[in-house]
Amino acid sequence: MRHCRSYGSRRGLSPRDCLRYLKPNGLFLANASHGDASLAALDPHRELVAVVHQDEGRYRIDRQGLDRHLIPRKPEAAGAGLVRRTGRGIAYTQTAFACIFQSG
Repeated sequence: MRHCRSYGSRRGLSPRDCLRYLKPNGLFLANASHGDASLAALDPHRELVAVVHQDEGRYRIDRQGLDRHLIPRKPEAAGAGLVRRTGRGIAYTQTAFACIFQSG
């Protein structure tokens, strides 16, 4: 298993650096707060397969109701260029601590 960190920084977000290590059908856990999940969601080669919720230090993986997630509050502000420039993820109607994507 490879571990790749992708953080918002001066050089920008780089989930693509991590995603290139995924095997077909591999899983990518993306933190929702720095834009990694937003960029992965915009990639047509990735499919949301679960979300991770956090409550008082406990984590729960949820595979139900995924169609309620990744719906932008402001669709006009849901572009990859904006996410990369600002280092901030897209504001979604349903929030999660992290998202799990599967490569196609």
